[in-house]
Amino acid sequence: MDKYILVIDSNSELPYQYADKYDLKVVYMPYFFDGEEEERYYDLGRNYDPDEFFDQLRSGKATITVQKNPQHFIEFFEPFLSEGKDVVYLGFSSKFSGTFNNAMIAREELLSKYTDRRIELIDSTAISVPLALIVLKAAEKREEGASIDELVSFVESIKYKSNACLTVNELTYLKRGGRLSGSAAFLGSVLNIKPIIRLNHEGKLIPEDKVKGRKKAISYLVDTVMQRAQDTETNILIIAHAYCLEEALQLKETISAQMKFKDIWVRSVGPVIGSHCGPGTIAVSFFGKEREE
Repeated sequence: MDKYILVIDSNSELPYQYADKYDLKVVYMPYFFDGEEEERYYDLGRNYDPDEFFDQLRSGKATITVQKNPQHFIEFFEPFLSEGKDVVYLGFSSKFSGTFNNAMIAREELLSKYTDRRIELIDSTAISVPLALIVLKAAEKREEGASIDELVSFVESIKYKSNACLTVNELTYLKRGGRLSGSAAFLGSVLNIKPIIRLNHEGKLIPEDKVKGRKKAISYLVDTVMQRAQDTETNILIIAHAYCLEEALQLKETISAQMKFKDIWVRSVGPVIGSHCGPGTIAVSFFGKEREE
């Protein structure tokens, strides 16, 4: 096997136990609570308390997420390069942040110094649990002995098959993040409209539909899994939720009764997606048909 390390970031929301198991190196992504100077980092759930985070949001605090600059990536990658190891970074979608572009800047600077080393950067076109699914497949492939070239080719071949569909319960947070106008948020709340959002081929979360009522929104997620999931007996389904565990567990039971997966994980979303979508967000993520434009 090539002597290389696999780097991920915590916006993958892969459970930390798997990062430990596969010796993945993690770039921890920062966030701030409004009015606080202390920078916090999402640690894949090792110490993060989702209930505390969403309690803070519901109390009126806003969160600010920031990108990693090129210098951070230089400092993160260089120790491995100096030890004679190559680097593969499987990062969250470049459509969400300039972080991936900053990793590219760092790569160019480092390779001018370490001319005999390799730094491969893969834009996953995903974030949160659909990225966790990709990372897990990549980690398993590396464990099987894949070379760098084999790993990069493998990830590129599967990444668009990682699907995600979600709904939010409160439109306030989409409005706060600039993803919905104030008037639309007000009208939607009055009419009990629930947006359906999906991850597209480009790596953006885009509106797909809107339904009236929470029950119909969750039924929409079930239908999406039924229509788009493939090879379910060899793949994992992840149900991600923000402060709505009981609904997530009920969703798991409903899907389990209709389709057999290798496993179904129920996970709390991390602070990045949680900041923009808010408490009550619930999502399904799985491998299946390639994402559409």
